[in-house]
Amino acid sequence: MDLSTLESTIKALESSLDSLGVWLTFWTALVVIGLVVEYAEDLKELIIKRPFNWKLFRTMVGGFLITAGVAGELAIQFKEFRVETDLRSATHRVEGLLNKEAGDARKVAGEAISDAGKANERARKIEAQNLATSKTLEVEKGTRLELEKSLAPRELFVIENGKENFGPLKTFAGINVILEYVPDIEAIRAALRIFANIDSAHWHVIDIASNPQAYQTFFDGVLVEYFLPKDDPVTLERSTKDEADFARSTEAADALVGVLKSHHWIARSMFGGKGNPPPDTIKVIVGFKPSPYFDSVRDREFREMLEQQRNNMQQQNPNQ
Repeated sequence: MDLSTLESTIKALESSLDSLGVWLTFWTALVVIGLVVEYAEDLKELIIKRPFNWKLFRTMVGGFLITAGVAGELAIQFKEFRVETDLRSATHRVEGLLNKEAGDARKVAGEAISDAGKANERARKIEAQNLATSKTLEVEKGTRLELEKSLAPRELFVIENGKENFGPLKTFAGINVILEYVPDIEAIRAALRIFANIDSAHWHVIDIASNPQAYQTFFDGVLVEYFLPKDDPVTLERSTKDEADFARSTEAADALVGVLKSHHWIARSMFGGKGNPPPDTIKVIVGFKPSPYFDSVRDREFREMLEQQRNNMQQQNPNQ
């Protein structure tokens, strides 16, 4: 049952109660009138006749008391009806005020809910904006880190976090090294980093010098050349030694390239020509530091192609 139905029911009951009150007053008034009519002749006889009739007097007193009681009850009913009417009016006014306050409260609550919905919508928009900003910042951070990495000088410490970086090179202790670099401050610094590591691995640097022509190689970075035997006819003993020198030189070059790549240097190895470098020797050429961040797509694809070709050649012939 909803509120409007309850209010209609209460009004109907109040109307019925008012009607019953009116009828009760009417019938009570009839009783009072009937008592007055009944005792009127007896009162007249009591006043006029002598000797004084005490028995009739007592009867009259009882009748007067009953009449007075019923009349008083009628007066109280009138007063009660008026008080009840005033009380009901006051109750209706209170109900009206409460309904008004409830309506105002519902209005305020509705506005609060609306404001909360708008606030939630704003919060969702701000959250989405923050998420987009966060993603943008992450992209910018990645770009900045890539740029910093591209511009930072090449590093290769002898010992890093308690670990020897030259460890894989110690297997080839005693091999000779020709170390060259382009006339560039960063390239010289990188060459010194390489020198410190191969010296710690007991490689013999037999020559270290600037090579202004080194920048004309295929690409920037570090190029490690290994010994390649001559094609001239030689004795079986000489050929066997050349093959051993070729294998040792190739493996040492690959080991050095592996160490450099593990520290994110761009490096590669290849043969240095017929008999150059000499047996049991590798040649390390330190070029300009590549800056992959500024590379074009074509340059990156070309570098990846060269690396893939190098890997394919190694798979087909591990000794080259």
